[in-house]
Amino acid sequence: MKNWKDVVRKIFNTIFTVVLISWVVIVFTDYMNAKNDKPLKFCIKEFNHKYDDGETYECVGLGYKMYKYNRHSITAKEFGPIFIRERQDSTGL
Repeated sequence: MKNWKDVVRKIFNTIFTVVLISWVVIVFTDYMNAKNDKPLKFCIKEFNHKYDDGETYECVGLGYKMYKYNRHSITAKEFGPIFIRERQDSTGL
């Protein structure tokens, strides 16, 4: 019979591994969807920011953000970690 601490440790490691692999699959899926101009599947919050020269779409996911700019001053997509901030113009300031 195994020590109960070893059994608990093995269960914890298995659960942690499954959660980590699931998170990687989620981030990779949304990254590929963003790259191919498809809607993101695992968006927790979505925002549309309106400006005088257009708008910016923001999607917040599990540890990542995606911005899609449709403005005269900038037309681009950004996908990155949760702490990235929205660009205000084409210089990033």
